[in-house]
Amino acid sequence: MQKAQVSLDLVLSILAVIIIASSLMFMAENTKENQSKTTLNLQLKSIAAESASFITSSRAIENTSFLATQKIRKVHYLNDYFYPEITINSDTNKLTVFTKIGEEIIKAESSFTRSPQSTITYEDQKLVIRDA
Repeated sequence: MQKAQVSLDLVLSILAVIIIASSLMFMAENTKENQSKTTLNLQLKSIAAESASFITSSRAIENTSFLATQKIRKVHYLNDYFYPEITINSDTNKLTVFTKIGEEIIKAESSFTRSPQSTITYEDQKLVIRDA
């Protein structure tokens, strides 16, 4: 009876250690993914702010015929580098920088002002401003 009781205690102790270790590993992996998503969101916000500032600063040379481009940098997420997508809504003067991670869309928005005759496009990872 004594040997069986020791064996049962040992099995339960080993099972508890395995459950606790797997829980801690899951928490560590989840923390890493959450930190990477937060870092990605900050990178998208930075790109949105820089791009909006670039568009707004182009007003300084309005009423001239010019072409200005800004290369959009890659973002980093879980050991992978890629370009984010950008949409420009000239009606509301909003710029949205976004990317899709799994089923989740992570995005950042920024506002800008522009001259009425300028056109803004996003092509080949470049933000292009043309003024006629």
